[in-house]
Amino acid sequence: MKDKIVFIIPIRIGIRKSYSEIVKQTIEKVYQDILQLGFTKRPAFHIGRVEPRMSLFSRRKLIHLETNRIYMNNATLSHARRRSKIDSRHDVPIEEIAEFPQRRSKMDLYYDNKLHTFLYVGEKAKFVINPKGRIKLQDGRTSPVLHSGIMALPAVSSFTL
Repeated sequence: MKDKIVFIIPIRIGIRKSYSEIVKQTIEKVYQDILQLGFTKRPAFHIGRVEPRMSLFSRRKLIHLETNRIYMNNATLSHARRRSKIDSRHDVPIEEIAEFPQRRSKMDLYYDNKLHTFLYVGEKAKFVINPKGRIKLQDGRTSPVLHSGIMALPAVSSFTL
């Protein structure tokens, strides 16, 4: 397993606080829609740009990134916070999800050679960035994006870095 995951050099660069707060509020609003209605009509939203360490690694290893923007959508949030995950304690707290865009520069970043995805690993969750995603935008077009997913880390982790 260790040969399938590559640690990426930890360059730590933060992003602007004001934009981070807007993204955090958007994530919380989408989650509130899901709680109240069971769904949301909000489109996928931009949570930030590719970090220099991800960009540098992908260029060095000839990994094609579709774009330099990272998006999240309502399906990602509803999947991470669905009732069965909450009941089995495999959910990711909404606070950690909302903090991800701001805290990702301080998280460890890995590349999974088998799945061809980037992994931001936090305290309770790993955030998966798919470099070859496509997403439906607000105007109805589909666009190539770096699409994020969220998974809880088990309490006793068998995930080897």
